[in-house]
Amino acid sequence: MPLTLARRGFIAAVAATVVATTLSTAALAQDKVHLRLSAVMSDPDQRAVAMIEKFGPAVSDFASFYVSG
Repeated sequence: MPLTLARRGFIAAVAATVVATTLSTAALAQDKVHLRLSAVMSDPDQRAVAMIEKFGPAVSDFASFYVSG
């Protein structure tokens, strides 16, 4: 039984391959987001402590968190 591909089937297969390849390489190529805390508050300020001790570790999976100062 010979294998025959219709034109529409062939185009659908090529399109599916292109989409799958594009989506998989885009997900691998993404870098982490860079977040930098830059504020005029002092180091012992409650907001600064919360951002550094709670927010930084919370976003560490998908972002790099820096404190400028």
